[in-house]
Amino acid sequence: MGVLALIDRYAGVTPTPVAAIAAELGATFVEREMPAHVLGQITPKDGGFEIAVNAATAAERRRFTAAHLLGHMIYHRDLIGDGVSETHAYRPGGGHLQNRAITISHERQATTFAANLLMPAKALADAASRAAEGVIDQAEVAALAKRFGVTESAMRIRLGA
Repeated sequence: MGVLALIDRYAGVTPTPVAAIAAELGATFVEREMPAHVLGQITPKDGGFEIAVNAATAAERRRFTAAHLLGHMIYHRDLIGDGVSETHAYRPGGGHLQNRAITISHERQATTFAANLLMPAKALADAASRAAEGVIDQAEVAALAKRFGVTESAMRIRLGA
C-alpha cells in the first residue's frame, strides 16, 4: 500500500495512530530515555528504520516528534545514513547523530508533514475558518489540541490563531 493511501485510511482517526502508520511502513517505534536536549532519532534497523522518541517528554511532543521522524523516513530515506537526531528546535546537526545531509529545508518538510498528519486540514477546516475570522477561543483550541493529541501551541499554529 502506498504512503498516501495508508495515511488516507487513517484520516478520520483522532488522534492519528503514528506508531501504527510507522509500523505499516516498516518502521519500529520505541520510547526510551535520551539526553534532555534530544527529542528523538531515526536510525536504520533490520532493513527498515527505528523511530525512537525521548520517553521523558510530554505525550503530545512524543507524537509530534514521531510524526516528524516519519516524515524524514518518507521524504529523506536516502539521506538518513547512520541516523538523524532531533533537538527541541528541529534543526539539522542536533543530538548525537550529526547528519549534515539533512538541511533546514528537510527539517521544514518533515515538520510540515508532521503537522498535516496529526492535524489534517480537512478535519480542521471549520475551526481554521473561524480562526481566520478571529472568532475561535482558547477553550476550543485546547479542546481541539486534546482531541488531536497535540500541544495547544501546535494547534494554534496550525489554525493560524
